[in-house]
Amino acid sequence: MIAPRRILFVGETWPGSTGAGLVRGLRGLGHTVLCLDSGPILLPYSGRIAQRTLGRMFAATNARNLGRAIVAIALAERVDIMMTVKGSYIGADTLNVLRGHKVLTVNYWPDVSLDQRGTTEAALRAYGHIVSSKRYHLETLEALMGKGRASFVHHGYVEGVHAPQLCNFEHDISYVGNPSPYKVEWVRAIAQALPEHWLTVAGNDWKRAMRGQIPANVRLAPPVINDDFAHFVSASRINLAFHYGPVAGCPWEDSVSTRTFEIPACGGLMLHIANPEVAALYDVGREIAVFSTASEAADTARELLANESKRAAIAKAGQARCVPAYSYDRCAAEIMAAIAPQMPAPAR
Repeated sequence: MIAPRRILFVGETWPGSTGAGLVRGLRGLGHTVLCLDSGPILLPYSGRIAQRTLGRMFAATNARNLGRAIVAIALAERVDIMMTVKGSYIGADTLNVLRGHKVLTVNYWPDVSLDQRGTTEAALRAYGHIVSSKRYHLETLEALMGKGRASFVHHGYVEGVHAPQLCNFEHDISYVGNPSPYKVEWVRAIAQALPEHWLTVAGNDWKRAMRGQIPANVRLAPPVINDDFAHFVSASRINLAFHYGPVAGCPWEDSVSTRTFEIPACGGLMLHIANPEVAALYDVGREIAVFSTASEAADTARELLANESKRAAIAKAGQARCVPAYSYDRCAAEIMAAIAPQMPAPAR
């Protein structure tokens, strides 16, 4: 058993976020967790235009301020571990200072690409340990950082947020997420293959991404998070799950994402794009449904929409598989186990 540690978590902790899930999980393991929200330091300006202009202008200054705040809190509070999700604008200099004070720095990486704004190769190399939700990152991370400093841990769902809501069905088929060219292709193709049913899509900028060419049976809805996300999933007879798709300049593509865990946790029936990774997580046909083509998605959706008892059985089995096994509580425990060999002695 890992002795309780003092941990500084840097990043977003809004209720349904990865950060919130990890903080909850770490506290549940008996660790003391202090939180520093990096958002107000990096973007202390209100409004989109102000953030785009002043944010770029003062990016370097804001990053320095974030680094100083991290070091000041870590030393004053005598933390053992500094943990973050992606660690945007946390520089190598900050990480090296923490290492000099025997603070283990840990980055949980949930994105398809390792090339992200605000993160440099030097910063990635400076972390004590990077835990990625993508197996395909491990070879690259080990080449960058050395053996024993990179691990794989799946995404998860947030206990108490991603949970079933008591509500009536409002949507036949739905999709939640922001658009990408790949996602737009799937929405159009599935909608066209299933013209007799509505497909509701919730997220930012879908109208722009679809260039006004929205199929007649597609309804666009605002983005949903936290309890609104849980309600949207619970109110949907079928919840589609597919991911960002190919990323320019990136050799990888996601097979699963947070949606793979959040939808079943909310009690939603998940119709997921087929791949070996999701098949290793769920019993296909009993706990989730899958598709490989738009016509297959349409045929499966028709069958399930016509069979309420089968829909309910799959949704119930999927939730039973997911909850609590795939929560961020589990993720936090796996992260702590992964970094245990590098763990500093508890702060006194």
